[in-house]
Amino acid sequence: MPSKPVLWEELTWEQITQLRDRGVDLMILPIGATEQHALHICRGRYVFGNSRCSLAQSKKWAGTISLRSQTLAAIIVEIAEWVASAGFSRLLLNGHATNWAPLRCGLENVRHRYPELRTALRFLRSCAER
Repeated sequence: MPSKPVLWEELTWEQITQLRDRGVDLMILPIGATEQHALHICRGRYVFGNSRCSLAQSKKWAGTISLRSQTLAAIIVEIAEWVASAGFSRLLLNGHATNWAPLRCGLENVRHRYPELRTALRFLRSCAER
């Protein structure tokens, strides 16, 4: 098993297959933000943000990027489809605040369409080091 976090985007498909074949079955999908206040939490402690539902943020601040709730929920289902087809059996969604409702909706759709994929949604801080 890997001793440090493994980032999907840094691996080839062969490396992902090897991880899966060695028993790595959990994929964590962090849902971050690109908002006006910077230092977006996602990878480790700080990262450039991923898109999320953050419509409460104003368009008056350049750099804020948000998705509509239905778009985020649909993205979760599409990502889960690929995670399941790659042979992984667990998917953890990690989000907070304005992400929660669309992530929960996406999660319920994933559970309906891919009942073999064990899924969970956790609040960002509950996953952080203490």
